[in-house]
Amino acid sequence: MMGAPKGGADWLGGLCAPSPALYSIPAGRPFLRDLATPLIAAYKDDPAAIADVTIFLPNRRAVRSLSMIFHEAASKGGAVFLPRLRALGDVDEEDLLFSGRAPSAALDLPPAADRQERRLILATLVHRQRAGADDWPACLDAADALGRLLDEFHTDDISLSALEDLVPADVVEGAAGHWQQSLEFLTIISAAWPQIMAGLGWMEPAARLRQLMGALADSLAVQADQKPVIVAGSLGTVRATGALMAAVAQAPRGLVVLPGVDLDLDAEAWAKVDPPHPQGVFHDRFTRDFGDLDRAAVQPWPSAGGVDDPAAGARRAFLSLALRPASATDDWYTRFASFQAAGTLTQACDGLGIAIADSENEEASFISVLIREALAVPDKTVMLVTPDRDLARRVAAKLLAWGLEVDDSGGVPLAGTFRGTFLRNIAQWLDDPADPMALLAMLKHELAAMGQERNRFGDIIRTLDYALRGVRLGDDLAGVRLAIEAKRLPSWAEPHRDGVLALLDGLANQAAAFRAAPTLRDRIILHLRFAEQVAATDEETGAARLWRFEDGEPLATGLAGVVRSAFLPDGGAPGAYAPLFEALLAGGMARKRGGHPRLSIFGLLEARLQSADVTILGGLNEGVWPDAAATDPFLSRPMRASLGLASPEQMIGRAAHDFAQAASSPQVILTRSARRGRSPATPSRWLVRLESFLHKAKIFQSVDVAPRLRALLAARHVPTHMDSVSAPAPTPPVAARPRRLSITDMERLLRDPYAIYAKHVLRLSPWRAVEEPLGPRERGEILHAVTEEFTGAYPDGLPADTPAAFAAVLDRVLADHQLPAHVQTIWAADFARAVQRLTAFETMARGEGRPKISEGAAEWLLALPGGDFHLTARADRIDRLHDGTASIIDFKTSDRCPTAKQIKAFSPQLLLTALMVQGGAFERLGELTVQRVAYVNMLDKSGKGPFHKDNMVEGEELADAIKEAQEALIALLAAYDDPNQPYLSQPRAFFQNDYGDYDHLARRAEWAGDAGDGPDD
Repeated sequence: MMGAPKGGADWLGGLCAPSPALYSIPAGRPFLRDLATPLIAAYKDDPAAIADVTIFLPNRRAVRSLSMIFHEAASKGGAVFLPRLRALGDVDEEDLLFSGRAPSAALDLPPAADRQERRLILATLVHRQRAGADDWPACLDAADALGRLLDEFHTDDISLSALEDLVPADVVEGAAGHWQQSLEFLTIISAAWPQIMAGLGWMEPAARLRQLMGALADSLAVQADQKPVIVAGSLGTVRATGALMAAVAQAPRGLVVLPGVDLDLDAEAWAKVDPPHPQGVFHDRFTRDFGDLDRAAVQPWPSAGGVDDPAAGARRAFLSLALRPASATDDWYTRFASFQAAGTLTQACDGLGIAIADSENEEASFISVLIREALAVPDKTVMLVTPDRDLARRVAAKLLAWGLEVDDSGGVPLAGTFRGTFLRNIAQWLDDPADPMALLAMLKHELAAMGQERNRFGDIIRTLDYALRGVRLGDDLAGVRLAIEAKRLPSWAEPHRDGVLALLDGLANQAAAFRAAPTLRDRIILHLRFAEQVAATDEETGAARLWRFEDGEPLATGLAGVVRSAFLPDGGAPGAYAPLFEALLAGGMARKRGGHPRLSIFGLLEARLQSADVTILGGLNEGVWPDAAATDPFLSRPMRASLGLASPEQMIGRAAHDFAQAASSPQVILTRSARRGRSPATPSRWLVRLESFLHKAKIFQSVDVAPRLRALLAARHVPTHMDSVSAPAPTPPVAARPRRLSITDMERLLRDPYAIYAKHVLRLSPWRAVEEPLGPRERGEILHAVTEEFTGAYPDGLPADTPAAFAAVLDRVLADHQLPAHVQTIWAADFARAVQRLTAFETMARGEGRPKISEGAAEWLLALPGGDFHLTARADRIDRLHDGTASIIDFKTSDRCPTAKQIKAFSPQLLLTALMVQGGAFERLGELTVQRVAYVNMLDKSGKGPFHKDNMVEGEELADAIKEAQEALIALLAAYDDPNQPYLSQPRAFFQNDYGDYDHLARRAEWAGDAGDGPDD
């Protein structure tokens, strides 16, 4: 008897009669509800007595769920007291005192080591072992791996001294070199670490928990008046837990309730159960902890016996058959044929669904639709179970589209939370204050306000953003400040220039103070104080805004512990601080409070013992579920086996049991993605077996829900009504149309009138990128500057050494432009080729005449029916030839120069320049007949001479072309003096460019009828 009074005594006494008292609740049953039901019934006549019962559960979530079940029972009538509910991972001295163990034996253990302190100490030891290699993030990663190994050793009660004898001395010489290095590295935990722990008076948390469980198990054996104890839902994979379960099962007032022992598996298959099998965890427990206990000793838990749904039993039988041990599959076909003939397969598939998505994103969409469908039914609950944290986050994000927030048990890494990202952005900027992307990332975060009113601060940041675009910055904030002082700002931004400069001055002071900080602790403190300054508004302090809610509170706690630690490394110098700060945040999690009350997302551990009306198992791919057998960075498989550490097969067996438990749920959907990243994904071994049987029975289509989900997703994105709208054809009034254009704009007016409308009527300018990479435009600017400076230095004749003179001019121009060293190296070959080409050009050109204009501007007034029109031009080079005519040159650096046909057809720039020269628009020249117009490619690789017939027009052909260009110019401008003439987007197919600056405004891809052709694709 368990000592419960009245009604509970006789029933529980009979229940605990077997020794050991082992029970099982079948897979697919609501474990916690089944566990609670007979307990509530047994104590209904004396509800207070149940408070003497202690129930140990695997985790805190199970404790909360079971507590809620008892509260629900109370709400249905009558008072219900709670038993003492404890998570096995939380066993402490209180449990020993409660059990009646003497305090002297219960309270003499040292305190558990603080895990954060342990991590920092181990990182310091790793740093020392690596001879001071200054890569603290890597040292912290190694410390995490060492911490996990320490936990394994102490959890399984394996002495660290076993590492010293792992490889005998006479074998070391022949062992692989990297394993020898690993063993030497592991002296950190086998030799140095125990001494440090003893000096600090600490005890390993896992070792402390193991000893407490051992003491609790011992107390059950010696305490005759022990109060009732139940261990429920644990797999007993941890040795100390297994030993406690064995002691409880043997105790006169104790019993153990196991989850999902397959009591119907035939004896032949049971004998061949191996570690990766779902029942492998029990097969091992019965042998290790219960002395080769016969499985028949495990009894069904009363609330599950005789009331099970036939469909649930069929599902369990189907899973048991499909997941049968490989060595017991010789009669697989016969068993399946019998199973199918009995009609059990149809029952087993009732409530079962399988969805194979094309991609990870589609899998998350499938799951979100399934969740949305379930929650549309009143009172229906749904849970997603997956070990794939990325999939869980994708689903949570997609559910927000329906306004559904989710209680994700896995949480979010602190570094990836709203406030964690803010702190990381600031750390990135502190590492490189002149980085414009880091600066804007910090100041554009929603928390940033710098003590100002949010709208005013937003205006300042928009001005800063505009000012940083398309400019080349210096190496520090002073260079950024100078660039912004020189930047011409639009009218909306100019009033905020002083605010931007004041902001930069304040940031410069912060950056200087940070770089002067002597230690990492000082830098972290300055970082966090500065973060509070950035987060402050005019109405609220930064501390109040930064350290609150579900992400701010754990960040405050964790970082306070880091700052207080006496073992904080003296690393993370300015320039390398951000990765170290992120590494210090690693491991911390923020868990969202609340969420939809009928929806949960669980990892495998959290999902144990949980149930819902609809269960979704996601991420069923090899390498995810089951996880790929992780490679131990320190120990090989044989080494782990010789030490007695858990094998990868045992870990797969636990995952297999989790799958079998959840897949037995009445309504369950199994999902996977056919691809993982850019590679094909391999389906989970368990799903492969199920699908094989379903295909064999030709009923897979009946459980395949992917087509239905795909159709629902497609319908969701198809509009119910569409109005046809024609392509944009703006017709602004003539008074609003431009009366001044450049000759470059005239070509654009031919090719893309809409671009002229957007630029000159709407006055929109392309938004250049921040930290725009140097490219062909900058290279062309440099080479054009070289030709202009050379022509100005040598107007009347060439120097004795023309290549050297060009090279000297190039060096001066490069010095002015301050190109980064790597860019100058990449462009060095182009610059050398340009010097050769320009030397050849000047030699030929100076033989024909003299340069008169270099980079010269002109304006020409045209009298048109709609009013005066100003045509402007800027010529690269105009020479006066010896015969008194002019030669117009345009320098190019692109791979392709316009051909003679293109010059005459739709690249009229040089012809219009010639027209302006002959009309006297260039005052320094007067009116001159133009003999030649030509494009000269400064980077040509073909070996053609500077003046090549393919890229120039001259003589009578040029005269005719100029006349035609004049007529076409007048006709074109007159056409746009008609108020009915629209500005179309690239209307002439043979004039179209691949991409224009205003194509997105004109929605060119949309009107082209093919979204794949557009620049946004």
